[in-house]
Amino acid sequence: TVKIELKGSYEFPVSAKDLVLRVLKEIKTDFALGKAIEFYGNPVENLPLYGRITFLSMVTEMGGIIGFIPFTDRTIDEVKKFTGKKELEVIYADEDAVYSDVKTIDITGLKSQIASPPHPHNVHDVDQLKGEKVDAVYIGSCTNGRTEDFHDAYRIIKGKKVHPGTILVIAPATKRVYRELMLDGTLQEFFEAGAVIMNPSCAGCAEGHVGMIGEGEVSLNTSNRNFPGKQGKGKTFLVSPAVAAASAITGKITPPEEVL
Repeated sequence: TVKIELKGSYEFPVSAKDLVLRVLKEIKTDFALGKAIEFYGNPVENLPLYGRITFLSMVTEMGGIIGFIPFTDRTIDEVKKFTGKKELEVIYADEDAVYSDVKTIDITGLKSQIASPPHPHNVHDVDQLKGEKVDAVYIGSCTNGRTEDFHDAYRIIKGKKVHPGTILVIAPATKRVYRELMLDGTLQEFFEAGAVIMNPSCAGCAEGHVGMIGEGEVSLNTSNRNFPGKQGKGKTFLVSPAVAAASAITGKITPPEEVL
């Protein structure tokens, strides 16, 4: 097991996706290859449940086998509410635990991040790539397909329209998420903005599903992988729901702060 300590803080529109992309940039795939990873520090321990799922969904891209973030009282309450259980057995690392390696990452000043093909750890500030034309945007997947992820995206796109040269695909991860977004009006708002609403599924996350891109095209994706062929013959960039929504509005890679 390796231990990664995160220091610093950030605010919306920066999110758990930007945080995990920054960690990937720092450690790539060799630091934790074939190991378990324990994450500590306020940036991860303060994450809500949906943010923890986003963050830990990308442990595989770090080369790790499994990832852990210590439960907080907030996490316990969220899990109890989600599962309907009154009591949980929570396990923490021993205070005198010994790790094969320890790394500290300071994320102070963290901006919105973007992972360029062909690797998830090929990460830059969105500012560095802004302006590149975007043909398709996909919000969903196991990494960013929960209700709160779509609420984050809606905070950016509210009152605006999808760029006429760009397709925005909205794909809730589960029936539960779809139903919540339908009942609270979020799906209707995305529809009015010009998005394509998919049934609960992986949708454009993998080749063979709706949302493939052709040769020479660019897709922004909230999923966890951008290897060649992942979404067809084009180029896939990994981003947060906020960056995805901002870029869908402008038709080009855009920091969300520019459209808020």
